[in-house]
Amino acid sequence: MTKALRGAFVLIGVIIVFFSFFLSGDSLAAEVAGAGSGPIKITSDRLVANKKAGLVTFKGSVVARHKDGNIISDSLKVYYDGKDAVEKIVASGNVKINQQDRVGVCETAIFYPDEQKIVMSGEPRVWKDGDVVTGQVITIFGGSDRMDVEGASIVISPKEDKNIKAPSL
Repeated sequence: MTKALRGAFVLIGVIIVFFSFFLSGDSLAAEVAGAGSGPIKITSDRLVANKKAGLVTFKGSVVARHKDGNIISDSLKVYYDGKDAVEKIVASGNVKINQQDRVGVCETAIFYPDEQKIVMSGEPRVWKDGDVVTGQVITIFGGSDRMDVEGASIVISPKEDKNIKAPSL
């Protein structure tokens, strides 16, 4: 197995961690848990793996599907160090992240696994149960119920009035 191919397998594990971080648990900023819980299928127009540069890139019509949800973007890049440890994952261009009752959209989403956080920018919005949070930058911290929103706007719908609908993916 070539080093580039091994790097692609490492990427698949990392994407599962990304899904687990953003898309599982009771809170939007759920802890990383169950990273190995089921297969993930990633499709794109092109995959470029560069071990020397520490970068794996999915380009064009990227769709990552897992039993817990989906990530759709124009590009998905995984940056890792020489030891195959992931430094960050960057989804960019028309990013949509969904799971059951949660949806996030933005132009760029950056996942920092060491810090367990996701930084969404480019008109980010997060919907859950009819509630919506928007801002200039939304940072979601894993392992806690903490979210920082720069330029925040939030609409909280009463349980009996859930007229605000998240976009379909």
